[in-house]
This record gives sequence, C-alpha cells and structure tokens, in this order.
Amino acid sequence: RICNCSIKIKKVLNVMDQGFQSMGTADSSPDPSPLQDPRTKQMLFFALLAGLVFAVYASSIDGPFIFDDSRIENNPPLHITELSAAGLIKAGFASSPKTRPLSYMSFALNYYFHGFNTRGYHLVNIAIHLLTAYFLYLFISTTLNLPPLQSRYGKAKWLPFAAALIWALHPLQTQSVTYIIQRMNSMAAMFYILALYLYVQGRLTGNKQKKLLLFAGTALAGIFALGSKEIAVTLPLFIFLYEWFFFRDLSTGWLKKQIIPAAIMLAVIVFLALLYLGLNPVDRIMASYASRDFNLSQRLLTEFRVVVFYISLILFPHPSRLNLDHHIVFSSGLFSPLSTCIAAAVIVLLFVTALVTARKERLISFCILWFLGNLVVESSVIGLELIFEHRNYLPSMLFVLLLVVLFRSMVKQPWLRIGSLCIILVLLSFWTFERNRVWADRISLWGDSAAKSPAKARPHNNLAVALKADGQLEKAIFHFKQTVELDPQFFEAYYNLGNAYVTLGRDKEAILYFKKALEHVPENPMLHANLANALFNTWQLAAARYHYSEAVRLNPGDMNARINLANVEQMLRAQKSRQQKLP
Repeated sequence: RICNCSIKIKKVLNVMDQGFQSMGTADSSPDPSPLQDPRTKQMLFFALLAGLVFAVYASSIDGPFIFDDSRIENNPPLHITELSAAGLIKAGFASSPKTRPLSYMSFALNYYFHGFNTRGYHLVNIAIHLLTAYFLYLFISTTLNLPPLQSRYGKAKWLPFAAALIWALHPLQTQSVTYIIQRMNSMAAMFYILALYLYVQGRLTGNKQKKLLLFAGTALAGIFALGSKEIAVTLPLFIFLYEWFFFRDLSTGWLKKQIIPAAIMLAVIVFLALLYLGLNPVDRIMASYASRDFNLSQRLLTEFRVVVFYISLILFPHPSRLNLDHHIVFSSGLFSPLSTCIAAAVIVLLFVTALVTARKERLISFCILWFLGNLVVESSVIGLELIFEHRNYLPSMLFVLLLVVLFRSMVKQPWLRIGSLCIILVLLSFWTFERNRVWADRISLWGDSAAKSPAKARPHNNLAVALKADGQLEKAIFHFKQTVELDPQFFEAYYNLGNAYVTLGRDKEAILYFKKALEHVPENPMLHANLANALFNTWQLAAARYHYSEAVRLNPGDMNARINLANVEQMLRAQKSRQQKLP
C-alpha cells in the first residue's frame, strides 16, 4: 500500500514538476496544454505553498503581542490615525532603532488598519513568509539551471520545489513569522532573496533595457532589505560571490581584475557599518556589552557552540528543542567548556570544506558560505544576546538546499525519495503547527520557556507577569520568587512581587519587596510612589510622606503622588494637633 501510494504521489509530482522552470522560460511546445505552461505550474506550486503555510500557522493567528512587541504597543509614532506620507516617514524614522524604517512603516500601516488587533499583524507576517519562500523557489530554480550546474541538477525539477517547501514549513522559522516584531527579520530576508533573484535574471537576459530594469530592481530590493534590518549588509558580498561562483567559473584571473569593484564593495559595507555603529565603531561595540554579563571574548567563544546548536535545530527541529528564550552558559575559554573547542573545530571544518570543494562541488560550497556568512552580523562582535532562533531565517535558506542536495546524492531510488520527502514534509508541518500552538497565548509561551530554561530568570519573570495579568496571583508570586532567586539583581521582579502582594492585600510583605527594588534603582519615581501607597495602607504615615516626596521630586508631573503627599501631610498635621491637645 505504501509503495502504491508513493507511485501515485510520484505521478502527481511529475505532472507538477516536469515544467517547473524559472520565471520567463519559454515552452517549446507550439500548443501547450495549461498544465505544461511554466507559469501555470508556478501558480500551482504557489497555491500548494500558500495552503500549507497558512495551515501550519493557523494555530497562532490570534496570538497576542509578546516580549519585544512592546516596540509596537508602546511606540506612539506608529499609532497613526491618518494615512499620509508624513505620518509613515515619522513612524519609520522616529522609532528606535532608526536603521529599520521600512519595518516600522509596515507596523504603522498595520496599526492604521487593525489597531491593536493582532490578527492583521500575523496575516501580514505569514504573507511575507509565503512570498519569501516563493522567491526562494524562483532563485533556487534559476540557480540550478545555470550552465555550471544544469547538467547535474537541472533535470531534478523537484529540488527547488522540495527545498522551498522544507524551508517554509520548517519549525525553526516560527520565531521569525509568529513573533510579530520579527517581521523586521523576515522582511529583510524577503527583499534580500528577491534582490539576488533579480540580479541573476539581469545577468541572464540579453535585452539591455530589461537588464537595466532588473539591476535597478536589485538595488531597490537591497535598499528595502537594509531598511528592514541590518542583516542585509552582507548582500553586496554574496552578489559578488555568486557572480564569481556561477558566472565566472571561479576564475582567479577574473578575481584579480576585480580589485577596484571589490574595494568599492568593501567601502559600501564599511559605510553601512559606520551608518549603524557611528564614527567610533569600536566604542559603540564595547558599549553594547555594558548591560551584559559576558564580554567580547566570551561572546565570540560562545557563538561557536551557538552556531553548532543552530545546525542541530535545522537537522532536528522537534518542538521540545525550540524556545523563545534559550539559556546557554557562556564560554570562558576555548576549553571551558570542552564543547567550545569541538564546536570551533566543526565551524572551521565547514569553512575549510567550502574552500576545498569549491571547484568540484560549488553549489555545496556556496551553501556553506551562505550559512556561515549570513550568521556573522548577529553572531560575532556586537554585544547582542547570545542566541535567538530567528537569526537562522536567512542563513537556513541555502543550508536547507544543501541538505536536499545531499539527500538526493544518498537516496537514489525515486520512490524512496518521494516517500521520504512526503514524510519529512508531513512531520515538519505537524511540528510547526504544534509549535505555533505554544505561541497562542503568553502563559503557554512563557510557561514553555520557563520549563525549558529553568535556570534563566527572565522566562520566570515573564511567565509570572502573564499569570498575574490572568489573576493567578499565587502562581505568579512563585515564579517572581524564582526570578529573584536566580538573579538577585532583577529589580523588576521585586517590584512585581510588591504589586502582587498589594493586590492580595498583604501590604507588609509588599513593602519588603518594594524596598529591595529601590536598593537597585533608588531614583525610580514609580517605585517610591508604590512603596508610599503600601506604607500609607499600613499607617506608616511619616515613611509614606518621605517616599511620596521622593516620587514628586523625581517626577514632578505625577499628580497622584502630589495629591497623596498633600493628604498625608494633612493627616500628619491633624495627628500632631491631636497629640498636642492630649493632657
């Protein structure tokens, strides 16, 4: 039965795949049937892709704003009420960081049409992911039909089909699609791969006018990619590498003649880096570690392990291994822990393999360089957090192609290929659907993260905040206490504990935690005001007056604190007057 099913599936795929060509390929048949038309086949593929993508992401379509989505919720410039160029420009460039205006403009448009209804935001994110997968399919299909690769891969019409589907349905992409703010990441990747595709089409066309338009489109898509997120800074490098690998046959003679273009490309990359880092990039990079508990060398060493972990997630993306907030202990030396050295050896081996196999296996070589090169921006010297799954969105595109190519070389029987690919796609789809169910609400997401990162304070705090908002105060208090046990410097958890105890009417306990929070941030007016409220509720009027005074001093515009201060002072005067009248 399995064999018969595989044969039927193979026939269906053959009908769809026989003419899957890159955009613009002519049909040799003088009177082609609709199914033989390449554009019809592309439409069929797109319809299949769209159906599967929307199906696996349907479970999270009403998911709430999460974590850094506060950049949307608490960002007034995005909350436009009139659709105008001035409003969109302000939304793009008045938001932080200012280097991602296109992403912020898209959020402003979402707000204009949907307000804070997250369904509209999720639908846009899914549509971006769908377009990115389709552009990836076109890019891979065109690449495999270039002269250096056509004889080996051109006849395997299922390769780009399988690679694009696997990438689109891969559970590792959920963080870039379902996490609303990571539209920055997926938009940048969409325009990045579109820019490369347009460049390749420009190189292939013989029409000068069309070539000019395609290259102009490449430049525009590249600008849009960079305006979505800084990861697109590597685009000039990979256009250069692509030209050398697939159009110049890895010619060293051609490479030697490219000193001036290479210098211009390097100057562009340096200019873009300075645009982001400022005129003192070293100072900016070092300053990025001010709020971290690791330094530059520790981050660089740890990233070897992180990159190998990313590879393992691509190879085996079971939902139990996926996490919004992974906890990884940083490496303090090359052998501390020992896995640092092993991971470094793996990365070096991959890089050397790419160099050594470039001539005989140039597709594999390029895919490896793509993966490593597109991780450099977020996995090197800048003091970002150590690990996030969404950083694999762009690098994994051609790493998945690499895996499909290796699979093709190892599995020769057509029926086994078809059956295996169907099983892989079903499994990935199910895992992605299940992972998206976790993203459906804050409690399930942060509960999942706290369970997978039990030694990390932040997931416990964020789970506790979600539980508190849901009215589950006792559970919230438990996780707030877990937070401060894991990280005694986590002042927000002390503050949240104080508020939770106030809600329960246990003001004396709340006072203890408000005071602990103030030990870490003594100039926080809100903490002084909340502590003063708790002191007032326990009739510690003199202490309440002091903290209301501090709240007013630090935030003169806090009218509630001013009114409460006046009331307390009046009560203290009345109390003093009564004491004076006593015999």
